[in-house]
Amino acid sequence: MVFVTILDENDNAPVFVQLVYEATFREGPATAGSVMLTVRATDQDQGLNGTVLYHIAAGNVDSTFYINKTTGTVVTLRELDYEVSHGRYTLIITATDQCPNPSHRLQSSATVLVNVIDVNDVTPTFPRSFEGPFDITEGQPGPRVWTLRAQDEDSGPNGQVEYSIVSGDPQNEFVISPVEGELRVRRDAELDRENIAFYNITVQAKDLGMPARSSTVVVSVRVLDINDNDPILLNLPMNTSVSEGVPVSTSVSRVLAFDGDSGRNALLTFNITAGNTDNAFYINETTGVVLVNRPLDRERVSEYRLTVTVKDNPENPRIARRDSDSLLISVSDENDNRPLFTEPSYLAQIAENSPAGTPVSMLNGPILARDNDLGPNAVVTYRLLGSRLDLFTVDSRRGVVSVRGGAILDRETLSDPRLELVLIAEDVGQLNSSAALSITVLDENDNRPVFNPAVLSVRLRENSPAGVVVTQVSASDADSGANGWLTYRIEGGAQDRFVMDSSSGVLLVGNAMLDREERDSYRLIVVASDQGTPPLSGTATLSVVLEDLNDSRPEFLIPVQTVNIDESTPPGAVIAQVTATDRDLRPRLEYYIIEIQARDDTNSPVAGQQDVFGIDFHSGAVFVRSPLNRELVATFDITISVHDNASDVIEQSVSVPNGKIIANRTVDFEQVQWLNFTVRAQDQGAPPRFAELPVFLQIIDINDNNPVFSQPSYQVGSDLIRVQAVDADVGNNSLIVYRILAIRYIKLQSNDSEDVGNVFIIGETDGIVRTFDLFTAYKPGYFVVDVLASDLAGHSDTTTLGIYILRDDQRVKIVINEIPERVRQFQEEFINLLSNITGAIVNTDDVQFHVDKKGRVNFAQTDMLIHVVNKQTNRILDVERVIQMIDENMEQLRNLFRNYNVLDVQPAVSGRAPDDLTTLQMAIIILAVLLFLAAMLFIFMNWYYRTVHKRKLKAIVSGSTGNQGFMDILDMPNTNKYSFEGANPVWLDPYCRNLELAAQAEHEDDLPENLSDITDLWNSPARTHGTFGREPQASKPEDDRYLRAAIQEYDNIAKLGQIMREGPIKGSLLNVVLDDYLRLKKLFAARLVTKSTSNGDQSSVTELIQSDLDEDEEEERSPGRGGTLRFKHKLPVEFKGPDGIHTVHGSTGTLLTSDLNSLPEDDQKALVRSLEALHSESGPYSERNARTESAKSTPLHKAKEGISGISGSPLEITEL
Repeated sequence: MVFVTILDENDNAPVFVQLVYEATFREGPATAGSVMLTVRATDQDQGLNGTVLYHIAAGNVDSTFYINKTTGTVVTLRELDYEVSHGRYTLIITATDQCPNPSHRLQSSATVLVNVIDVNDVTPTFPRSFEGPFDITEGQPGPRVWTLRAQDEDSGPNGQVEYSIVSGDPQNEFVISPVEGELRVRRDAELDRENIAFYNITVQAKDLGMPARSSTVVVSVRVLDINDNDPILLNLPMNTSVSEGVPVSTSVSRVLAFDGDSGRNALLTFNITAGNTDNAFYINETTGVVLVNRPLDRERVSEYRLTVTVKDNPENPRIARRDSDSLLISVSDENDNRPLFTEPSYLAQIAENSPAGTPVSMLNGPILARDNDLGPNAVVTYRLLGSRLDLFTVDSRRGVVSVRGGAILDRETLSDPRLELVLIAEDVGQLNSSAALSITVLDENDNRPVFNPAVLSVRLRENSPAGVVVTQVSASDADSGANGWLTYRIEGGAQDRFVMDSSSGVLLVGNAMLDREERDSYRLIVVASDQGTPPLSGTATLSVVLEDLNDSRPEFLIPVQTVNIDESTPPGAVIAQVTATDRDLRPRLEYYIIEIQARDDTNSPVAGQQDVFGIDFHSGAVFVRSPLNRELVATFDITISVHDNASDVIEQSVSVPNGKIIANRTVDFEQVQWLNFTVRAQDQGAPPRFAELPVFLQIIDINDNNPVFSQPSYQVGSDLIRVQAVDADVGNNSLIVYRILAIRYIKLQSNDSEDVGNVFIIGETDGIVRTFDLFTAYKPGYFVVDVLASDLAGHSDTTTLGIYILRDDQRVKIVINEIPERVRQFQEEFINLLSNITGAIVNTDDVQFHVDKKGRVNFAQTDMLIHVVNKQTNRILDVERVIQMIDENMEQLRNLFRNYNVLDVQPAVSGRAPDDLTTLQMAIIILAVLLFLAAMLFIFMNWYYRTVHKRKLKAIVSGSTGNQGFMDILDMPNTNKYSFEGANPVWLDPYCRNLELAAQAEHEDDLPENLSDITDLWNSPARTHGTFGREPQASKPEDDRYLRAAIQEYDNIAKLGQIMREGPIKGSLLNVVLDDYLRLKKLFAARLVTKSTSNGDQSSVTELIQSDLDEDEEEERSPGRGGTLRFKHKLPVEFKGPDGIHTVHGSTGTLLTSDLNSLPEDDQKALVRSLEALHSESGPYSERNARTESAKSTPLHKAKEGISGISGSPLEITEL
């Protein structure tokens, strides 16, 4: 047996029992030094080749593990860290045999997995403990600040970090994402730098382990400014003051402002934006100091309310912010103004006898002087200067002028009741001013009327008729005005025998009979009363002694006497004494027996007894003349008559017995003027006998009635009025005198009234109110005139007259379909009905023919002009209100208007001119404008026609002198847009028409008497302007047909002017046409003379007719003929025109003249040369001129070339 020892070769590698080993541990300090696990590997080799050593080839992080080389035990040298191993250690362990030859050593490997269970042992860690600062612009919602990251090596929840803000965000304006760690401003919040400009926000990172671990970081946030804050004025509004006398650049105040922004956004500038009148102040833009810019005047501007604006200055000026507020600067006063009176002069009045201290009544006051200064500087003191300081004084503080103590104001003692004083107003600085003060001392009724003399005696014949002037008493009153206006009356003693005119003091005989026998004298007490309040009066004694007239019948003392006598009474015996008396003075009575009736016992008459008794002529003693016989005559009835022979004119006698008629009651003349009754005289016999006598008794009027106005008040418009009062008395008793008592003017706006002067007067007898004043100065209102009507006895009545200032635009026009005469018949009735319906006062101003709006008169209709016055306010109603009132009462007025044929109611005038322009002024202005326009139109038309006419004349005559002829004309520039090249249709186009007219002229021997019958005149090119644009007929350059056509046209123009002399063509325009026409004719005559002489024509220069035109063309074709012109003679015709007799051409009607001296001098030279040639070839010019149509001598100017043969003799020429 062989033991073969086989030597081992290291041909087997170690082999681990398992390729992967795995162990799990919780991390932490407890794992340090712990045996993790043991690995084992086998090697089939022997010896050293089979000896295995272990080694950690990889994955031993931080040398955390150690392995026993021989045993393969893995031990932890330090604690396991999940964060380092990331949850697992992966160890690569190699097993290597120990072959002696290292190069032949074999090895194998196994993996050891050490799973580390995480323990929350790592704190989240921020990279830095401070982040920032980060710039965030304020005012932006939700901007991102920064994203924070904290590291936590733990795993799972232990390694999950959540972020939160733990401090530094007092207003909770930031938010951080808990997972992402994004720090931002909240979306619902905006940072405000002015609130918090810098943030240090502490952010915490905390894991989710148990227990949790955390760490913090400080995030710095710097808020960037935006211009989001208005500047704020800190000390405004503010009141300050500055003296008006401070110099310029004086500091007044400083304006302070604050802006919460920063940088440029907080850079402030100041400005005054309003209230700086006249730039009185300025402000420093940067400091805000307000300074005086110019001198101040408190009296002109007492305070300045400045608007101060402050604004910031961001980079973008458009987003600048502002703040404004007021700075009130009061200008304090300095005494730099003198007191000034409110009026340059003052008018005052005061009643005389006013006690001391009575203030005067100011008419344009009160007296006031204003000092524009303030405070003590504005205190004004007053004083008076003048000659009558003894009467008045002025309150030094109030300026009230009053009667000085102890002064007596007696107007009658003053030489002038208007006292002139000077007011002085003075301030504390002695600055003063003055004003005139005129004080009128008003009259008071303190003086009684005084008669001079106070006792007066006059003599008056008795039986003086009513109205006879007895005397005139006169009294004087020292007062003035109404206080001195006296009225007279009889206080007593007149017994209705006398009346007195109240205004004149004339004493008149009344209606009662003045019978001296009844009363021989009257002692009248005459009273003169003034019109003062209360009225004062004075008296006088007036004795009226009646002078006797033989107006009384003698009266028997015993009308019936019975005497018993014996029949034996002897003749001559006085049987009775008849006595009569006569109330006249110094009567001469004579007694007569006018009848003796003798009766017997049977009462039968006994004849023959007339001479039985006689009577003494002077004494009235009745005596027996012859013996008595009782048996024959039983009784005698003797009728005795007594006569008063004191007057040879009037014989009064009385018989016995007589009767007297006595009135039992008062008879009113105004009721009964005549009483007719019968008086019966009856005796006492049986049976009684009687006789009847009819009596016609006339009642004589006495002045026992007051005058009564026909209307209690009158309304007057633009036309004044006549007032009328009626006195029921007759004769002088009904004589009425009118007088105006007072005139007041009432303003409509304020109802204020004022007494005005003698604006109106009234006729004393006719009652017509008149005025001599213009009312343009019066504001809207009306006059109230109190009118008194009185008779001679002083009986009176008053009425009120309302006089309105009536404008035309206050009148209403009522259009009536009737003629004015018919309207005037029912005018009063119509107006009364209209007044009753409208409730207003309707006054008629005028009745006239109807005029429509175009000024046309309709003679079948009538315009009734009225104005309406409100009864309550006495105002004239406006036209609109009147028409509205009529519309409101249309239902009631419809029948009225229908009955009186009213067609329309409209304003009297269509429009009203401004108050500052009267109708006359407006008419003058309109007339001036129309005249100006007419003048401008006249000038323009003259210029236009003169320009056109001169242009035509230039075209016509351009070739009329000289020999160039038609070529010159063709070279004229075109003057019409319808012309063809080389033509001038201003004169060329009428040529075609005038060829026909010239042909007709040959057959017209005479012109019609009426030039308007010339048809070619009205159809000529001068009127119709022809038809332009036609080709001209072929003609030779030397042919004058165009010129003749032009002359024909001007002939027509002349005829047109002749015919229309009395029409629209007058003045300078007509002169232009005729003057140019005559000048052209003269030039044409010269041309014809030149042409005639140059061709050897021996005929007279008469008329160029149409036949020449035809011969001209033949002459053109016949070179042997030299262009001879043939003329035909026709007699001229005379016509009577407005300027006398005119001579016109026999065929063309051309107006002829011979005033060649009106030719220009050059033209006259040309004509002289032509006539010279004609004279040299054809003999004396005077012989040829014998056949001319109108031979009129025309002295030409001497030719400067010295042609003596022509200049010495008169020349004659026919004008065509």
